[in-house]
Amino acid sequence: MLASPLYASPAPFNAEGVKYTKDIDSFNKLLPPPIEFIEGSSSGTLAVPEGKYEPINATPKAGKPERPRNKSPPPSSSKASAPTAPSGSNIKAPPLHTGVIETTWPLDSKPASGLYNSGNTCFLNSALQCLMHTPPLLHMLLQHVESKCRVKSGVFCMACNLRKVASQAHEGRSAFVPQAISGKLQFIAKHMRKGRQEDSHEFLRYAIDALQKSCLAGQPTKIDHSLAETTWVHKIFGGRLRSRVSCRECGHNSDTFDSILDLSLDIHNMTGVKAALRKFVQPDTLKGADKYKCEKCKKPVIAEKRFTVHEAPMVLTVHLKRFTPMGRKITSYVEYEEGLTLAPYMSEGQHGPTYSLYGVICHAGGGPNSGHYFAYVKARSGKWCQMNDELVTHDNNNRAPVNLKNAYILFYLRNRGQGLDAAINAAPQTNGGGGGGGGRSIVAGMKKRQVRDEDEDMGSKVDKPFIGPRLPPSSPVASSSRTDPQADAIRKKIDAARNSKALAGLGEYASDSEGEEPAKSSLLSQPPSSQHASLPPSSPLPPATSSPVISPVTASTSTATASFSSPATAVSAVNFYGNTPNNNKRKHHESFGNDRDRAPKRSSLGASLNPFGNNRLTSGSLPKQYGKRGKGKPRGI
Repeated sequence: MLASPLYASPAPFNAEGVKYTKDIDSFNKLLPPPIEFIEGSSSGTLAVPEGKYEPINATPKAGKPERPRNKSPPPSSSKASAPTAPSGSNIKAPPLHTGVIETTWPLDSKPASGLYNSGNTCFLNSALQCLMHTPPLLHMLLQHVESKCRVKSGVFCMACNLRKVASQAHEGRSAFVPQAISGKLQFIAKHMRKGRQEDSHEFLRYAIDALQKSCLAGQPTKIDHSLAETTWVHKIFGGRLRSRVSCRECGHNSDTFDSILDLSLDIHNMTGVKAALRKFVQPDTLKGADKYKCEKCKKPVIAEKRFTVHEAPMVLTVHLKRFTPMGRKITSYVEYEEGLTLAPYMSEGQHGPTYSLYGVICHAGGGPNSGHYFAYVKARSGKWCQMNDELVTHDNNNRAPVNLKNAYILFYLRNRGQGLDAAINAAPQTNGGGGGGGGRSIVAGMKKRQVRDEDEDMGSKVDKPFIGPRLPPSSPVASSSRTDPQADAIRKKIDAARNSKALAGLGEYASDSEGEEPAKSSLLSQPPSSQHASLPPSSPLPPATSSPVISPVTASTSTATASFSSPATAVSAVNFYGNTPNNNKRKHHESFGNDRDRAPKRSSLGASLNPFGNNRLTSGSLPKQYGKRGKGKPRGI
């Protein structure tokens, strides 16, 4: 926009004519101030420089203490004296409802009666029948008496009026007109008119909102949203959904939580409720023009958005979207079961409860502006009833109304006995949309018992690893009173063989070594008790130190052979087959050939304990095995 030439202020006419002003400063003062463009913040708020504007309700700074005032403050009005929590304070207000809500039927409840249709009120009657057959709601309505009602007199209270209708329906047996609700329809929903066909799901939502307003009576108008969710209405019908947007580049998660009072499912081209729930939690990809601006990457990126059930309600209301925005009705068959679980559709670390069906609202007709509504409810006795206005039909077969073609709204009640699992696995609530979203559960937050060092068994340290059986370190070997039963059994057999004369012929076999001193067999002539007195029962026997060459026979066999020698002539098994440095050839006694032809000598110990092996002395006469050379030399073992 171009500024036109500015004329000077009117002056008396002179000969020089009109004079144009050339004062630039006065010209700029008349122009509007220039428009300044500043960069906005990521949160969408205007970034205003500090100190440019002074807020009206600014809090005093900590550095400047206020001066004490002697004058008393002016008297405040009645509205200002209401106890309200200051905004921004960390003090949390107590919940509006702190009691326990029972999920069982009241003891004095009877089957409900029918409701008359007073002119296109079938949408209202079917919704009221399902509400009056909700056990937790009946308990809270019975506790809501007029003396404790906080709604001002003369003002419509949905809780009081619904309690009147429920009491009359369960106490009486004849049908009646719910005038306390149908006559106050404009107070529940302003746009609804009596005598006009309305949507049952829409009326149900307005009715529950009216119950919420009755619970919030007496509270400030602008109440905190988190405090408003602590009423018994939200504890019965309320739940929470989590919307998580995950960045594909950096993996940052942005969570947003929304409270719900029912769950609306798209059933277009769906076979059942489970398929609709899977589609509901299926992630959507944000790309192209719908790219997500990541808070961490600071740029538009491709991300995934997914809805999950973060907190499951006590009463789950499932709304099947049968009516399209164009006014058409989806008449396709939708499968649903009597039992339902939300575990596959919950957020990570959240408990998914199981539910049981107790109410169904059906719509018979071709569109939202025409047709008829009726309901199926489950009574206290467990029997199903069809509530078609004033007509009440009991099902003798007690079959659940599952997989109905005209099913519109499903009512599920959480099964009992799941409160402990839900409390343990439930994560603390988060009101913000942070990146973590969730928090740890009670089990994850429990502190584990710390094991002290002195309580831990570290074992005994050894210099070299020992392989094999080992005695406990606390019991000394020398003072151990335990004995080996196997060694005792063998020792008894050896003593019995020494006392018997079955092996007396072994004394005729002399030593093969020449010039061997008799002192070498002194160790073998000792009794077994003296040899093993200083050794533990499970320790191996030491090898013979008198023989310069080690025999192929083991130490245990040599010990047993030493016990077989007679007192007259002690023969060593090591010397019988051993070699000497003087002569490497084996020699035998002169009478060795004649002794082999004698009668067989059997040992009382059996063939398994024969010290020489091959059954040479216990299998009778054996053929000669000396070969053609035949110099009386026995073949080695």
